Amino acid sequence: MSQLPQISHPAGRSTRSRPIRARHSRAAALLAGALAFLLAGCQSAWTEQASDFDFATMRSYAWRVEPTLLADERGPDDDLALKRLQQTIDSELRRLGVRPVAADQADMLVDARLTVTEELQRNDPNFALYVAEKYEEGGVSIEFLEPGTNRSLWFSQSRARLRYTARAVGSFAPTFSKTDEERVWQVEPMVRKLLRPLGDQ
Repeated sequence: MSQLPQISHPAGRSTRSRPIRARHSRAAALLAGALAFLLAGCQSAWTEQASDFDFATMRSYAWRVEPTLLADERGPDDDLALKRLQQTIDSELRRLGVRPVAADQADMLVDARLTVTEELQRNDPNFALYVAEKYEEGGVSIEFLEPGTNRSLWFSQSRARLRYTARAVGSFAPTFSKTDEERVWQVEPMVRKLLRPLGDQ
């Protein structure tokens, strides 16, 4: 009986699919990295409120002091950002039906500040150009206080990435180089993120 001919596969067939899988894996990793970057740059917010505070009963407010900045290094646009912070809060409170009055007539006092902190982000050297990056995270804080006692009635803070300040290359001994990025505040959307939910109370 004659033997059936053996079926031979073309040379290299078993390895041709490997680069495709590798490309898919790399693409997936790059996509995951991009999504992580976008999520890291998104705003985050949290709020604390006294149990006896009801914003719906507030009809007037006054500033306790002008908005302040807490940062190790002052940027060229920080003064403008502070002005925009106060103007946006005034505008949003008016939209919510709360009007500015003298401090001795106010239902609540308003305090606000900007903060800047430096954070470190480590990246996967297999899928990122920089192994580490330093960036500034900016915070917008708004607080309502009880007149006479300065007891905190309501406090809310929003945080967002402002800029990258330095990037590092090299896996074993990373060396950071400063960037020329300017500090960019997102004051208006951050304030609205904090205050607009009060309209639902």
